[in-house]
Amino acid sequence: MRDVLARLIRTRWLEVRATPSRAQARDDHLAIVDAVTADDPELASQLTLSRSRGTCERSLAHLGDERRWLRGRGFSVIETSAESPQRLATHDG
Repeated sequence: MRDVLARLIRTRWLEVRATPSRAQARDDHLAIVDAVTADDPELASQLTLSRSRGTCERSLAHLGDERRWLRGRGFSVIETSAESPQRLATHDG
């Protein structure tokens, strides 16, 4: 759990740096809560999956756009595998 939470914290930090990202996150989470409150598990599941995929896509785009900035602050951007272009940010300090 500690490793998962550490990765989530990094992702959340990257995601919420910009005001539009925070607004998108709020709207996405409110829609999920509305679906749960309306007792619509299929919609809640669909919205949660969409939110997760969107977060992943935005995070990967952000890492690509700001690779140099991140390196200057002690982060390393690494590939996860040869077949997958997914990148992770790790902090060296």
